[in-house]
Amino acid sequence: MYGTYKREVVDSANDDHGMAAAIALEAAVGAILTKTAREPMCVTRFGFCPTVTFDYDTQTTKGVLTLYKYPAGNSANKVALATINLEDGDLAGMEYVVDVDNLVVAAESPYSGLQPKGKADLDPMDQVAIEITTQAAGGGGIAGDFQPFFCWHNRAESEENTAKVVNRTPSTFPIKS
Repeated sequence: MYGTYKREVVDSANDDHGMAAAIALEAAVGAILTKTAREPMCVTRFGFCPTVTFDYDTQTTKGVLTLYKYPAGNSANKVALATINLEDGDLAGMEYVVDVDNLVVAAESPYSGLQPKGKADLDPMDQVAIEITTQAAGGGGIAGDFQPFFCWHNRAESEENTAKVVNRTPSTFPIKS
């Protein structure tokens, strides 16, 4: 395709936790969607879709979501990819999104230059997670629910460059006549 990649969407219906219910606006800090990469991929966008319009009543703390990459599935080494605010008045039935900048990453010492993959490029067994990093709070009766999601596209990569993939396809030989 010209100008874009085919995007695949991961949302609460098909994440690792299999969550079927929407997330409350005032939910506690922590991971609310986690997905393990099975193929090389690049995360391109993330956001949320309110299922109930957000109403902080009297806003005291604006909620914030952060998209993370967990290299090799290790959340202790998480890398922030993007953030989005949960704004008072966000409407049910709308999508609110942020595009992920796939920044180039500097090579680690003693090497110089750039690594061959960008910040938002994932290999098999890396994980993508959306976390509530700031809990939404309001005075009176805070209301609102949402479904988080992220978009990605496949990334062409040889298996020799993916340390967590072992291909056991048997060798084939042409038929001789």
